[in-house]
Amino acid sequence: MRALVVGLAVLPLLAVGCSSSSSGNPSAKSVVSSSSSTSSVSSSSVASLLPTHGGAPELTTQLLGVSDLPAGWSIDNSPQSESSTPPCITDGKSAFHATVKTERDFIGGSDFPRFSEQIGYFGSSDNAKTRFLAGRAVLDACKTLSFTAGGTQFTGSIGALSFPAMGDRTGAWRILLDAGSLTVALDVVVVQKSAELMMLIYGNVGSVDVGPLTTFVTKALAKLPS
Repeated sequence: MRALVVGLAVLPLLAVGCSSSSSGNPSAKSVVSSSSSTSSVSSSSVASLLPTHGGAPELTTQLLGVSDLPAGWSIDNSPQSESSTPPCITDGKSAFHATVKTERDFIGGSDFPRFSEQIGYFGSSDNAKTRFLAGRAVLDACKTLSFTAGGTQFTGSIGALSFPAMGDRTGAWRILLDAGSLTVALDVVVVQKSAELMMLIYGNVGSVDVGPLTTFVTKALAKLPS
């Protein structure tokens, strides 16, 4: 049953670089990265799209907390397993890359389902829109996945997910992963609101009901500034 955990670990698309615990909040991971990025966003525009933390809002306070979720959910601080990354997910990381970001992982019950929230700041609404459109194009073009995570071989597919329009613009995808006798389902939603992109990933063994994720996205969006 560890397969879902390592399957989720391959999908943190909003940032690359080293993470560190945010001050006073060990359950949230904040990142400020100066690394360059290659994607469908031209390299000449990367610098203007990637602000440093100077002038950025405090993103950790915008994350959902346990009190925002139904009973039975808790923060998941378990370490992520090493994994190879499918090419289209690598391209997605580049496209959605944010130098200022934060994230938090949750677990329902003792094992499943699992839920991750990530927020990236891009300095302006136009920059966030450019990154959103680039990332959406990458994921829309991605149809199949194959990778190894935690010693488990995964194959799978990715397709558009019907999801309500929220924020300035919304993208949603369903990923189905097969690990032999186990099927893992992941729903991924990216929402732009002003200068920020928010990604939420909800995963479970077998099938996924989009209802809980819709509720989580609605609550998470309300915590982002206008």
